[in-house]
Amino acid sequence: MPPSHCDNFHVIIVGAGLCGLLIAQGLKKHGISFSIYEKESTAGRSRDWGMAYFWSADYLPYLLPEHLVERLPEVQVDPFYKAQPVESMTVTNGLDGSAIKVVPSPGGRRVGRKAIRKLFAEGIDIKYDHKLASISYPAKDNVVATFTNGAIVNGNLLIGSDGGGSAVRRSLLGPLAEPNRLPLYMVNFNARYRNPKHAVFIRSGLRHFVDHGVHPKGMFFLMTLQSVPDPKKPETWSFQITITWPPEMSPNKDSPEPPHTLKDLQELTKDWHSPKREALQWLGDAEAIVTDGFFGQNGEHSTTAGFDTDADPWQVVIPSDRVSVWIPEPWDNHDGRTTLVGDAAHAMTFHRGQGLNNCIRDAREVVTRMIRHVDGEISLSDAVAEYESEMLDRGAAEVRTSMEQSLKCHNWDTFQDSPVMKIGGNPIRAVENEDWKKILAEQAQAA
Repeated sequence: MPPSHCDNFHVIIVGAGLCGLLIAQGLKKHGISFSIYEKESTAGRSRDWGMAYFWSADYLPYLLPEHLVERLPEVQVDPFYKAQPVESMTVTNGLDGSAIKVVPSPGGRRVGRKAIRKLFAEGIDIKYDHKLASISYPAKDNVVATFTNGAIVNGNLLIGSDGGGSAVRRSLLGPLAEPNRLPLYMVNFNARYRNPKHAVFIRSGLRHFVDHGVHPKGMFFLMTLQSVPDPKKPETWSFQITITWPPEMSPNKDSPEPPHTLKDLQELTKDWHSPKREALQWLGDAEAIVTDGFFGQNGEHSTTAGFDTDADPWQVVIPSDRVSVWIPEPWDNHDGRTTLVGDAAHAMTFHRGQGLNNCIRDAREVVTRMIRHVDGEISLSDAVAEYESEMLDRGAAEVRTSMEQSLKCHNWDTFQDSPVMKIGGNPIRAVENEDWKKILAEQAQAA
């Protein structure tokens, strides 16, 4: 069925995160009109964190222009590291540091969120300070986005790529769009160690790609490099520290709810293996500076918190989040005029490392179908229906599997039967077919 209005077909992208930017790059590469809007007022958040992709790596050349593909090594957390064709995600015993599971990850790369977002934004005209107010459908082939700054934008398809608390999702589903909180607390921050010997010691004890541990007492602890500005100056290196634990494990029994202090964290991790234990203990002296994730004693956010000040370092408050998910379910896409991607479509936990992989997969699936639409192969409603059919099935399966991983990795007995231990980081739907079962067997043998 020939599409209507393909000569002036236009896509509105709400949200300039990684998924939205990848779709923008893919549409631009294939000559499809779009505009992209972001509620933030500037290009960068104060906070940064690391992310990993692996099985989705082959989709990036399809979406990005060649000159950006060539620059992907620049956005690695350590741009001086020559990535291997097959990296390894290592799961360790938090008590003694022994490797429990080594998961081969072909194409695996660990990147900084700020750096990769900046790369994906190159050549894209992002309209900042545009917070979505409403979506309307005044005509059969039309969708209108109205923003709180008064801007009104007309298009044929609106894509919500505005994250786990998506305003687009709320407009489609109302109360059903609200994320579900799991019984897990999380802290996520970066740290630098002014004493270069401390930085070298910590780095020497970490696996390169992904190094995370599960403690027999029921805790998860991920620590990786976050940035390496100068490989010869260890005091410039920063490390990402992410810890999750169930409420009943909170060290302050009188007040298990947030906020949590540095002293609380050090109590939680005092029996972890080296160097994770030292990484937390050293944060309380004048040799360390914490970036991206601490709040001062007055509760105000601070992008850096050095402990060589008059403040009591043990009482510095660390913002804790509750781990949340949103399992996708069908919505009214208004005859193919509104859809969701990325965290807006399937907000999953990070314990199996699938969020960015599925974001990249979503972008590829959307762009592929938009090309078919403008080429006259398929109507817009059918193109969006095809995308959503595949994505909803895949996304729901991935959210449930990641949620299972998150819950099981906080109990030593159930962790042994968790998805990471059984299928590693492979996409859940793929491992159900016979070809992937052979790949899994080969990976197990290689490991």
